[in-house]
Amino acid sequence: MEMLVNMMQQMVSMGKVPTNEQDWYKLTKVFLPPAELRARHPGFQQAWSMMTQGADDVEWNIARKIHSHIENEWKTNITLFDSNYDNPKYYPGGDGYKTLSGDVFEPVDHIEDFNQRNKEQPKGPLKNDTNATAWDTFNPFFDEISNVLKGLAGHITVELIAGGLSEELAKMRLGGDVTRPTSFPRKYTRMWLSNVPDYTHGPMNIAQYVVPSLQDDQQAGASCNCLLNTGSWSNDDHYFYTVICSEAVMDVLVLGALPLPHPLEDLASRDELTTWLTRVLFNTLIPGRTRLPPENVRLPNNLVAFFGLFMHLHCVGYPAHWLSEFLGRLLSGSMVSDIVPYGNMWPIPLEDMRRRVPSRHVRTDPWLVEFENIVATAYYAIPFPVTSMLPTGFSCEPEDIVVWEAGVTATLPFSTSWNPLMGYGSPYEPVTRLLFYRPSADAPGTLISGMPWIFEGAASPPPGTFFVLTAQELVQYETHIRFRLSTCRIERMRAEKWSMVLVSCPVTGWHLHPDIVLRPLSNKS
Repeated sequence: MEMLVNMMQQMVSMGKVPTNEQDWYKLTKVFLPPAELRARHPGFQQAWSMMTQGADDVEWNIARKIHSHIENEWKTNITLFDSNYDNPKYYPGGDGYKTLSGDVFEPVDHIEDFNQRNKEQPKGPLKNDTNATAWDTFNPFFDEISNVLKGLAGHITVELIAGGLSEELAKMRLGGDVTRPTSFPRKYTRMWLSNVPDYTHGPMNIAQYVVPSLQDDQQAGASCNCLLNTGSWSNDDHYFYTVICSEAVMDVLVLGALPLPHPLEDLASRDELTTWLTRVLFNTLIPGRTRLPPENVRLPNNLVAFFGLFMHLHCVGYPAHWLSEFLGRLLSGSMVSDIVPYGNMWPIPLEDMRRRVPSRHVRTDPWLVEFENIVATAYYAIPFPVTSMLPTGFSCEPEDIVVWEAGVTATLPFSTSWNPLMGYGSPYEPVTRLLFYRPSADAPGTLISGMPWIFEGAASPPPGTFFVLTAQELVQYETHIRFRLSTCRIERMRAEKWSMVLVSCPVTGWHLHPDIVLRPLSNKS
């Protein structure tokens, strides 16, 4: 990794003349203030004059004065603070600031390149001036930003939102953003997502949760890039799984909105839709394995997101009775299919879309309780009747589903290291599932390791003795977790003394977090 970083830094710095400020930074670990402010800082102007006049070293007493002043008077750049590095368990002695080995002048070079491209009368780049400073580059850049903001006075609003991208956009569309002023926009012409989709299931969730928040305009678009796991994808087709187009997408992906619903003749056939939905569902129920960073694909999406996709397909234009029949087969607890989940290293290769096996019965009963949560919560918004297809005892009232909290104590030795000998079990990645089981069921480790065989139709353990929740409300590995279940189900489970374990879907498969101590569940409605 260090070699890769060094190579990238060398590529960026090609053609650049070393500046005196680089020597200054080695001495002080700060950028040089503008000339107008240097008198406020003891020794700064003296040291800078020595450097620009060719001195090999700054006098020792001046350097000591500068270091003392910076140590006592300057404040650390708080934007570099990361609470992960303020955790005494995983980073003993850490102060919240990660040791950075990157080139601090790389952003300066990028801004200088931007300045050069946007000058009306380009001059020689500052990177060729040995006395050029970061201030000389950023000052004109922010001057232009200031001019733009003045020109847009009364026409621009900056809104800061603390929350998940998909969730907050959904609130805007559905009227749940009750704390936002009514004058604020709910739909947008441009959306730049950076690489947030790397953490929110990629292009599928962009299409499902982001694109509907674009204005009905052919020029409207949502853009992003991929940084978390770029090395996992051999080409653009691989990244999109051929659901977009065959043309190469260079650097940045842009998705636009189309009027909905589409004419049925423009959509996939019923067989094609069923095949695709089945594959998405099966790979959600039984995930494969993922590689170490920087090729880590977080596993997997959950059933709440799958059901959201399911409902979105009706908005796209697929007939309600197609979707209703598929959901009915799923809720029966068993499906007949010739599609198999992909159990090897993710990402899923393109050729897997053509893989088939002889048709067989597969079990969906371990996940039916979660569908009770979902269907009951969304019951009055589902665009087709579902009452007749619900299993016996299933609730269809939203108020029956309650958020519960369980205290946990985990002894799993989490690791943030990329060392293959230690594995990669980061305590910060939201890749968990909950397994609930009766005392008479198999040991949790057996259930977890045997889940692919159970899915493929194994008779034991029988339906009703265990179930899985793929989505949780909150997971704090070392303190508590929150999840949704009906009150009646919780009461039955307490009476029958059910147990629960937290399961992760990390690098090498599903692992039990050993010795989790479950305190009594408490209602968190």
